[in-house]
Amino acid sequence: MSQEFLYCGEFISDEGVEPVARALADCSWRIELRRSGYDGTLYLRSPHSQEIDIEMDSGQSRRFLFSGGVDGTLDRALALLGEFSRCLVAGGFTHRVEVYDDAKELVGYFHYRWPQEQHEPAG
Repeated sequence: MSQEFLYCGEFISDEGVEPVARALADCSWRIELRRSGYDGTLYLRSPHSQEIDIEMDSGQSRRFLFSGGVDGTLDRALALLGEFSRCLVAGGFTHRVEVYDDAKELVGYFHYRWPQEQHEPAG
């Protein structure tokens, strides 16, 4: 059954968003590096023509929050976000991604060095 799954998460990068964007270049879905017209800082965004999107605010530093949605089946949502997580792992970025269904139930959790239900990453 097709529905919208929402996700949110955060990653840590001491060097900013650019190295993260390079790591995410291997994702099958497009993620673009954008520069804010307001303050010149970088952030990630995806074109809205895809089944999955990602949005971030600019001006974040070191710990970056993101969120988005996936239209499709649970299996497809988990596959796309699992791929996203694997790209972050390949780049060595500590991160977490929580996936929720339309009833706001947690249906997936991906991470690297950030065990579920921990507000802070593992050592």
